Amino acid sequence: MFGDDTGDVRVRELLGGALEGRLPPVEISRVCKMCGDAADYFFSVDFSKNSCGIATGQYGVAVNHYRCVVCEHIFTDFCDDWSHEDFTQNIYNDHYAVYDPEYDGTRSRFISSIIFNRAGDLIPNLSMLDFGSGRGVLEQEMNRYGIRDIASYDPYAGGDMPDRKFDIVSAYEVLEHSPDPRGTINLMSSAMSEGGVMFFSQEYIPDNIADLRDNWKYFGPRNGHISFFSANTIDVFCRKNNFQYRICDWGFFIWRNHLSSMAKRYVDRFQVLAVPLTLDHLPLMRGVSGWHGLEEADDRYFRWSAKEKVPLGFQELPAKRTRISFPVLMAISDEHWEGVSLQVGEKLFPMVRVENRLEGWVECETPGREFMWLITRPPLRPCEVGMGADARPLGLAVFVGDEADWTVG
Repeated sequence: MFGDDTGDVRVRELLGGALEGRLPPVEISRVCKMCGDAADYFFSVDFSKNSCGIATGQYGVAVNHYRCVVCEHIFTDFCDDWSHEDFTQNIYNDHYAVYDPEYDGTRSRFISSIIFNRAGDLIPNLSMLDFGSGRGVLEQEMNRYGIRDIASYDPYAGGDMPDRKFDIVSAYEVLEHSPDPRGTINLMSSAMSEGGVMFFSQEYIPDNIADLRDNWKYFGPRNGHISFFSANTIDVFCRKNNFQYRICDWGFFIWRNHLSSMAKRYVDRFQVLAVPLTLDHLPLMRGVSGWHGLEEADDRYFRWSAKEKVPLGFQELPAKRTRISFPVLMAISDEHWEGVSLQVGEKLFPMVRVENRLEGWVECETPGREFMWLITRPPLRPCEVGMGADARPLGLAVFVGDEADWTVG
């Protein structure tokens, strides 16, 4: 029976009649906790589900999960009104280590070895804050390596944040435990020094989550896993909140306008998996075919696409996954904003409209220069659809840079 051998007594009190089969109603949507857009109901799991696969028997308490239609963030609001005492009694209690066996210090020892092996020559010159530090084992392990300028803070342990700024503010497997991940990131950023960086070690939502749904092993309310992130979640959040980011082989970095030289060297020690690439204009080649001649609007130059598949030329892709974003002046119709793709090699990657830009993820086998094509709906002739006398086939009007850089076709 729920609470008999786990110590999770408070949940019975919070949900009252749920154990008698009166489960909380499923509501169709929520507001996304990361980007503020709509998040649709995705699935429900029993509170007993944990990422270790330990069978404890059903508690009879449904935990509803929601998925954002824009940034793909998945979350539950099950714990939104819980106090620290509720979390301590129901999740981070004496039985928590059963569901998180690395909590005993194994994880912290592993993390400290990674940091030291990758950046042992840099960290003596960097101050560090371990946010969500638990028992402070990571700080102790870093001290063993001779690193002294490190502090620990855990919201569930009580006490105040250190009254100082740090070059690196890290959260190792913490963000998925936060009922307010946006607030957690903002709190961490308040401890970040000018030119500093935040780091989050994180397991990302898999690409086939629509098929997996609640079968993904990482979903586990009994572990305290209540917030989940994809690369797109990070991208949308950072763009909306004026952060820069880099997704690496172990998690992701977030920073404000710039990195100090030492912080940049630290970030560069981690393998890049995904980065944003925001273009002010498209890299069209001189004299490229498939585009109409150069035109001007508000002291900027643009060209209309004349075919449904037009070449863009070579673009340097800095990572295996790159979030490309470029501005569009206008489309010949609202429908022409839809169904747009970039072709890289033989692969097509969908682009979506975000205000007056087209954005999307592209992938390549290895970072480097790749030839790209833009694919749209077939162009329309304005004179044939009652839009004026222009007889040219027109699709998208995209910015192409300064006049001196282009040959007027």
